[in-house]
Amino acid sequence: MSKYNGSRLSICPTGGSVAVVLTGNNVQANDGDALPCKGCLIIGRTDNTGPVHMNIGAPASNILGIQVPESAGAGSPFFVPISDVSQLYFWSNTETDVIDIMYYVG
Repeated sequence: MSKYNGSRLSICPTGGSVAVVLTGNNVQANDGDALPCKGCLIIGRTDNTGPVHMNIGAPASNILGIQVPESAGAGSPFFVPISDVSQLYFWSNTETDVIDIMYYVG
């Protein structure tokens, strides 16, 4: 028996995930549809071929926004405290790159 038996576990009580396929140079998460949340975990896939940049509230570009690290290797997933998934914009010069977003609503 663990000393944690009966403890409340609230790492991510409710939420979901969205995969963003970068079909163009600039893509808004959740196709621009509102998806309220309290925060997102941003995860770049290991098979992405180009650098992916993310910006909040405005379109990203190759010089605007932060670079999303791959899920394996030097980078790791990162958390963004944000109120709506659709506020995230992604840019890549490769139209097959994918970003996974795990969001929680509290």
